[in-house]
Amino acid sequence: MTPTLSGSWQTRFFLTVVVGLTVALFFVIVFRSNVPLLVLGMAFVSGLIWDVFYNRLQKFFWDHDWPPVLQVAASVYEGCFIAVLIFLVVLLDSLPTGAMFVLNYSTVWLATFIASHSLLRILFPHWRFRGGRWF
Repeated sequence: MTPTLSGSWQTRFFLTVVVGLTVALFFVIVFRSNVPLLVLGMAFVSGLIWDVFYNRLQKFFWDHDWPPVLQVAASVYEGCFIAVLIFLVVLLDSLPTGAMFVLNYSTVWLATFIASHSLLRILFPHWRFRGGRWF
């Protein structure tokens, strides 16, 4: 599947609300902090911006697709970007621990990655043929 920009945004929104929010709420309960929701929100908003860049970059690949190994690489620098925003800009007075951030971000990312490469393709087979668009 070659996702369109609107398809990428719709899929990101769906996965964030259904999968990401479920996992983040688990971390809210475990850590007794709202920071996991903030991380999820920042990942969603920054991901919308990154998707514009990713969509343009995909056009340089021969099949116009984004290989999973590049998704893993993208998650690393997206996580670093969000960590910098959280640790340096947003939460100067109530810093979460680095381990809490890494555990939260990596678990949410892994859950959405697995869902996008398995559950979405099984439960919604036409999603792939519409460029990732839901509507």
